[in-house]
Amino acid sequence: TNGPAFGSGEFSWGVNNGWSVYGGALIADDYSSTAAGVGRDLLALGALSFDLTQSNAHLPDRDAQGRSWRLSYSKRFDTTDSQITFAGYRFSTRDYMTMSQFMDARHEIHNASAGSKQSSTMTFSQQFPDLNTSAYLSYTYNTFWDHRTNDTYSLSLARYMDMGSVKNINLSMSAMRSEMNNKQ
Repeated sequence: TNGPAFGSGEFSWGVNNGWSVYGGALIADDYSSTAAGVGRDLLALGALSFDLTQSNAHLPDRDAQGRSWRLSYSKRFDTTDSQITFAGYRFSTRDYMTMSQFMDARHEIHNASAGSKQSSTMTFSQQFPDLNTSAYLSYTYNTFWDHRTNDTYSLSLARYMDMGSVKNINLSMSAMRSEMNNKQ
């Protein structure tokens, strides 16, 4: 209710059994971002993708145009029903803004200009089909243009169950720890 109206869309196309292209856009008054990428199925070795996002923001005091590059890798292990994802390495230029950062900057929220410089995320998920349970473990390392580094660890457990005629009830529990400049 406090921001501009916006529209977004995305597409993906499997060019053949090994290659995919994908992209999308988010457009609002004074802000737009567009993304394009390519993915490659490496068969038994997993999958690899690369994308580029361009953002353009018009703020009261300046115009900001930036880019963000991302490289991602994922591998599923069918025999153990688990998956590991190096959800990637992302590098962003100083003037790159997400829609959220644009809204913060537009409303002059403190530290709005502290955009992400580099980000690395690793995720491990394990399914326990006999128990209708899933476990997720994640680690994210961020560096910023104007702030110190940030480490975030998270663990989630989810269980699906039925209670009488009510189906697929999801119970979940999550824990997260965040460190900035070696302080929790």
